[in-house]
Amino acid sequence: MDIASISAAISAVSGTTKLIGSVIDGRDSVKLNELKIAMNDHLLQLSTAALAINEKLIATQKENGELQEEISKLREQIADQSHYQLHTFPTGTHAFKDSRMEPTDRDVYFCAACMAEGKKAILQPQGLVLKCPKLHPDILISIPTPLPAQIIRKNRF
Repeated sequence: MDIASISAAISAVSGTTKLIGSVIDGRDSVKLNELKIAMNDHLLQLSTAALAINEKLIATQKENGELQEEISKLREQIADQSHYQLHTFPTGTHAFKDSRMEPTDRDVYFCAACMAEGKKAILQPQGLVLKCPKLHPDILISIPTPLPAQIIRKNRF
């Protein structure tokens, strides 16, 4: 073999090696790109899941805040209602009375139905009944004494 043939063979082997290296690099590049695509897909799925979890967290925090506010309001309502005592009239009906107020000949009564709803409504006296401004049933505070004419009408046959 002459030097030219050896040089051509070395050149061919070198070219083949470079070609094989390029093919391997190309194959590795394709595999690398496939891995990158798979990783990006997985990263997208993780990001979507993290976003959904974050949305649930925000909703839960909002609900927690609302519940804390409701608890505070209920505690205030319980503390406020502890100042009221249930008063029973001779007729068996009930209304609340503020225990902090001094007794007078004209006591102020609060509607029991309104208090159960967490509201306060001062009952308005009208004759023998107390009327709720929120239109709950009237509260009879005393038993009416019948007039003679009413007695006569009742006893007629």
